[in-house]
Amino acid sequence: MALGRRGGRLRGTGESGWPFTTCNLIFEGTTDVDHLLTANDRYSRGCGLQLLGKDLAAFAVGQRDEGGTDNLVQRLQTLRSLMVDDPVDVNGARFRVLAVVDNDIPGKRALYSCFGCRRTASDTIKRTRTG
Repeated sequence: MALGRRGGRLRGTGESGWPFTTCNLIFEGTTDVDHLLTANDRYSRGCGLQLLGKDLAAFAVGQRDEGGTDNLVQRLQTLRSLMVDDPVDVNGARFRVLAVVDNDIPGKRALYSCFGCRRTASDTIKRTRTG
């Protein structure tokens, strides 16, 4: 199944699809996305520019019980497979995806399941500061 775009949605990522673009932030829950949308609104009112738009999308892997780290891991594995076959959009721009998880045990397990890494960005920052 090739990565395909139809009306700004990515086929193969669930029945309703995601608002997928070339740069994407994927969150485990809708609350995280709501916080980012609030920041986008405040930034827009303050300077007239948008953080999110045609070049950057943010979305949760699911609503309520359909979200969470287990679903995030499943969806990222599917997305990775799709992107291997078709890593660029119709204009030749490479798709980029950043998964954002909470810095808790389920979030760390999700990182390890997807990428084999045991340290989060905050763990790396702490190590850098303490020497």
